[in-house]
Amino acid sequence: ILTEMGDDPDVVSTLPGGSLMLLKQSDTGQSEPVEKPLTGGWLQLGFRHVFGLDHVLFILGLFLLIPKWKPLVEQSLLFTVAHSITLALAIFGVVQMPEKLLQVLIAVSIAWVGIENLFVHQLGRQRLILVFCFGLLHGLGFAGTLAEKLDVVPRNELTGPLLGFNVGVELAQICILVGAFLLLMPVRKWTKQIQTYGSICVAIAGVVWVVQCLFSP
Repeated sequence: ILTEMGDDPDVVSTLPGGSLMLLKQSDTGQSEPVEKPLTGGWLQLGFRHVFGLDHVLFILGLFLLIPKWKPLVEQSLLFTVAHSITLALAIFGVVQMPEKLLQVLIAVSIAWVGIENLFVHQLGRQRLILVFCFGLLHGLGFAGTLAEKLDVVPRNELTGPLLGFNVGVELAQICILVGAFLLLMPVRKWTKQIQTYGSICVAIAGVVWVVQCLFSP
């Protein structure tokens, strides 16, 4: 949508599934332009972004260590706080990392979680530190997707979009955990076996992705 604002025309766009308000109806029934076009869809973008295979595998890796709500919510929130930090820093140009190296490290985080699940059977400080560090890496990964979308947003108005995106990410992670619990309920008597073989699958997927990132063009 091309809108005339001041001396220079301004291009305003909305995200898929979002909304754009250019006009509003006053109490008198007359249509008048809003002071600033309002865009939505950042929460939806964050929600949908989580359902990439890499992020789903990471969250499932956390689930497979201890499938209990309290420790999982703690890890999910810690992960969200971490990726929120690096996402904001990357969007403002404070932190940058080569794309290939970033992809390798994210793949390593998935393999690491799967492998560690086979040797660690309780949530300790080490796992929490790792979740936070891996969250920092994933935040940089989010930035690549989000940067182009935010090009049309003034720097002094980035708080809302970043907050909406991060809330969407956290909601999606909770949905993945809810889905994992629902799938586990009918086969709960085989929880140990599911934790073991599920972690092996996560580890293999992470290792395969590391190899692909290192040796594929």
